[in-house]
Amino acid sequence: KDNFPVGEMPHELWSDFPLDKCPPVPDPEVDRIADRVELSRLCNMGVLMEGNVDGIDAKSNTLTSRFVYDWRVKERTLDDGTVTKCWLRRSRLVAREYSFWEKRSDTYAPATSTHILNLLPMMYLQSLVDVPEHDKSETKVCLGTVDVKDAFLMVDQPSPMLVTLLGKAYTVKRNLPGQRLGAKSWYWHLRGFLSKHLNFEWCPEQPCLARNEHCCIMVHVDDILFCGNRAYWNQTFLPKFAETFKISSSVLQGVGSEINFLKRKIQRLEHGLALLPGTS
Repeated sequence: KDNFPVGEMPHELWSDFPLDKCPPVPDPEVDRIADRVELSRLCNMGVLMEGNVDGIDAKSNTLTSRFVYDWRVKERTLDDGTVTKCWLRRSRLVAREYSFWEKRSDTYAPATSTHILNLLPMMYLQSLVDVPEHDKSETKVCLGTVDVKDAFLMVDQPSPMLVTLLGKAYTVKRNLPGQRLGAKSWYWHLRGFLSKHLNFEWCPEQPCLARNEHCCIMVHVDDILFCGNRAYWNQTFLPKFAETFKISSSVLQGVGSEINFLKRKIQRLEHGLALLPGTS
């Protein structure tokens, strides 16, 4: 397989198309290069292994899949060392499982609902009540978000599957996006991590909510909203996550700062918060 070091993508995948509009669909040869980059990434992560490494019965344990493509704006380092933003052609491998008319309770995964979305922002506002006006930018309580990258790819398959990609057989060791059990498997994987390593207890009535002695969190698939002790957020919560997962995070700071959670913008105002819908 091809190996592509982090930050070194084949030049064919980059486009200098203006950033204000998406480039057109490239030649098929470009997408084949993107496919090889994706296969290399998944093999390096341990999601795929070339060949039938576990002696899997191909008749009953074959997974259908496909590559999907998009353009993303990424930073590119040019030959002279300058960094610029360009379009990058990406390929992502997804499973293709069909539900037909079948209803399966074993695919259910807890998710947030509209009547609790404001709960943690309200807790954050309550924490500001007893803080002097001149000191509100340095409160001991913070409101932050964590986004886990490639979440489904972190979870082992219940049993390894076979897939054929670019003319070769691969063993699928971890879940792929598109598998019907993916969301449920990820929820229990994340819940187990949080319970074991950060001592979270989960709400029986609303299992996307959890708390420990330092904070309360809300989980929606791979997005997490945190309200709790600022020192715990910086010194324990984020570092512990980063040991196991690839994450990005943001935290509400002073007046005018903002974070995003579930396509809503939460913006800090002088006398409260603004919850603005429709953001990405």
